Amino acid sequence: MSTKRIAFFTLNYAPETTGIAPYSTGLAEGLVERGAHVRVFTGFPHYPEWKRRNGVASNQTINGVSVQRLEHPVPPRPGMKDRMVMEALFALRCLRARLDRPDLLMVVSPSLLSAAAVVLRGRLARIPVVVWVQDLYGLGAAETGMLGGLGGALLVKLESLILQGASRVVAIHQRFATKLTDIGVDPDKILVIRNWCHVGRCPSTVDRQEARRRQGWHEDEFVVLHAGNMGTKQGLENVVEAGRLAEGSSVRFVLLGDGNQRQKLEQLAAGLGNVTIVDPVADDDFMSTLQAADALLVNEKETLSDMAVPSKLTSYFAAGRPVVGAVNPAGVTAEEIQSSGAGIVLGAGDPVALLTGVKNVAGDPDGQRHMSDAGRSYQERMLQEQVALDAFEALVRTLTRAKNSHKTRRV
Repeated sequence: MSTKRIAFFTLNYAPETTGIAPYSTGLAEGLVERGAHVRVFTGFPHYPEWKRRNGVASNQTINGVSVQRLEHPVPPRPGMKDRMVMEALFALRCLRARLDRPDLLMVVSPSLLSAAAVVLRGRLARIPVVVWVQDLYGLGAAETGMLGGLGGALLVKLESLILQGASRVVAIHQRFATKLTDIGVDPDKILVIRNWCHVGRCPSTVDRQEARRRQGWHEDEFVVLHAGNMGTKQGLENVVEAGRLAEGSSVRFVLLGDGNQRQKLEQLAAGLGNVTIVDPVADDDFMSTLQAADALLVNEKETLSDMAVPSKLTSYFAAGRPVVGAVNPAGVTAEEIQSSGAGIVLGAGDPVALLTGVKNVAGDPDGQRHMSDAGRSYQERMLQEQVALDAFEALVRTLTRAKNSHKTRRV
């Protein structure tokens, strides 16, 4: 594309490696590779451990992207109130950030308040704004129990008003697009662009035996690995209880990662031989660790339905291991697993069903191979980074071409 100046706002960015950050980073760097000038305004890395990392510069250039980090607090126990304070202060920084006559503003939601700030700036300066919806904020607050009743309804209304003010709204799944239409967003503004596998394909020559040895997994164990954030919406107490029921069997549940619920989970799992909680692995070892497991687990609270598509699924599919979904059968995560053919859906919050389903997968080698092949095929067909970047590049061209026909005020 001809050089376009894009100001990109996102609370999460590299060096964070989980959640939204890999996609924010991948999009910014991908647009730079295609000729754009991208300036990122982001927070300081803190996710998923919810602790600000030391030694990260406020201003730096990462792979051709100019990155400016805006100050904000990091709550050690991120309940709804504390998160809103953090997001509100980040949003204020977004309002005050000095821009350099951009052709386009982009912002990731969550955080919703920074999306509001960027949409406001865009409308005042007559600059097109793209809001990239990674989670449905209002729906998420209701499904996780952080807000209910009147508070939840007001948050949904606020989200709707903010998104209606954007030039375009990018949703990561068709279910999201439908929900956005339901809350009043003009369907003509909505574009579905799927997330992609951001960690690369698992090497076909990986030595599974060596990878298992490094993790302390025995060959006669059936290892079920949950990788990623250990937060409220994951509901991982369910996995610990399934591990308690698995005592004496060959099934081992492994929780790999960090998050604000990790300490609680470690306390619940104390003394259990069939549950292991381990630190995140280095990026270079992540995919080989996934492939070394026998099955990959996505676990969610039973109340979750449509608020988010777990980012871990893209790497799960690419790793080529069967996926076990302990999730709401009516939710978007279940739909994604079933559409891919890569795994089974067992229902959420039922440790007996989880263990039974895992044992069924363990006893069906042909089924395991079928699910593994289906997951890789789905990722290669549906979740490719270049396909997403092509769509974003076309969107940038469309909006900046329209913008050039209007007079723009300095911001």
